[in-house]
Amino acid sequence: MVGNPVLSNPNDIDNALSSDNLVSLSPRSGGNRLIWDMRYPGFKSFEGMVLYSSPNVGPKVAPGKYNIKMTYNDQILQKEFEIVKDPRVKISQADYEDQLEFLINVRDEVSKS
Repeated sequence: MVGNPVLSNPNDIDNALSSDNLVSLSPRSGGNRLIWDMRYPGFKSFEGMVLYSSPNVGPKVAPGKYNIKMTYNDQILQKEFEIVKDPRVKISQADYEDQLEFLINVRDEVSKS
């Protein structure tokens, strides 16, 4: 998982740098911060869509190592970090990854409709 970008389609590495997967911020003087909710993008919504009890958020990422890359002017900050699994939950890494794949597929099917 090291170095894999969080994409709207995790199997499409060629799409990693498309505008759909980049987040642009407008920094101001003073302290700035970015908070990531550890989720993939949600499904594509459309006008008139009704969400009864679930907001349009994507599935959470599986535990593992990830990289973040932040660029400002000519400065680049790159950092590796790890999302650890909750030790109280007895699920294997493979189960996390299977669950994520299933939820990404569901999200993509909803986006097609």
